[in-house]
Amino acid sequence: MTRHFGRVAIPAAALMSASAAFAAQAPAINAGNPLMQGSNIQAYDNVWLVTLHYNDGRVVERGLSTDHVRPIEVNGKRYLSRIESEADVSALPGQPPTSTSSSTFNIFDGITLAPLHGESRSSDGDLMVRDFDGRRVVTRTRDPGAVEQATTVTTAEPAFDFHGGMTGLLLAALPLRIGFQARLPGVGDRDLDYTKIRVVRRETVSAGRLGKRNAWVVEIGPKPAASIYWISKQPPYVLRAVVNGPKGYASWDMIR
Repeated sequence: MTRHFGRVAIPAAALMSASAAFAAQAPAINAGNPLMQGSNIQAYDNVWLVTLHYNDGRVVERGLSTDHVRPIEVNGKRYLSRIESEADVSALPGQPPTSTSSSTFNIFDGITLAPLHGESRSSDGDLMVRDFDGRRVVTRTRDPGAVEQATTVTTAEPAFDFHGGMTGLLLAALPLRIGFQARLPGVGDRDLDYTKIRVVRRETVSAGRLGKRNAWVVEIGPKPAASIYWISKQPPYVLRAVVNGPKGYASWDMIR
C-alpha cells in the first residue's frame, strides 16, 4: 500500500519525512536498535482490495494488491523476503480502460529488519534497485525511456528500506503502545531522511477471512497524516492502510 492517490507509483511521495524540527521531537530507531524486534515476523500471504475515495463522493474499486513473506537464504545466511504486487484498472476520461501493475521486493534481516536488497518497478517502465551494505547504499534508478543512473551514499547511521515497501513490517516489529513515537531513518532521493510515526489508538477493524481484529492505529508524518496504518501483532500484520492525497484518499483493506 505504497502508491500515491489516483495512480500506481513508487511510494516515496505519500510517505515523505516530516520537517527536521517536527521529526526531532521523537527518538530515532535505526537498523540495529534492539527496540526493532523482527523475530516475531512470520511467513504469510495477504490480499488487499485497493479503493479510491474521491472528495466528490465517488468510490472506485481500483484493483488488488498481494503481499507474500517467506524465508530466503543468501550466501548461506537466513533472511526474510517480501514481495508486494498490485494490479489496477485505469480509466482516463474519454479513453478505454487499461491495466497497470507495480511491485516491490525486499530482502531483509529477520531479527533487526536491516535491509539487504530492495526493488520497485511498474508497468510504466520505471525502476529502482537498492543494495545495502551497512551504511553504504547503492541505488540504481531508471525512468521510462531514460538511461539507468546509479548513486552511492554512506548514511550517518544504518537506515531501513522505509520508502521501498517495508513500512508495515517495520511498524509491526516495534513495541507499539498508545502514545509511542519514533523516527525511522530511510534512504531518500540522495541521502538519509527520517519519518516520524506515532501510535494514536487501538481499534477493531475487519480483517477479511480472519473476521474482526484489534489493531494499533499508526499515523505517519506530520498532521494531517499522509498515511495511516492499522497494525496487528499477528500475521499478516497490515490489516488496513490509507494514503491521503489532494483528490481524496486511497485505502488498502484486507480481504483474505
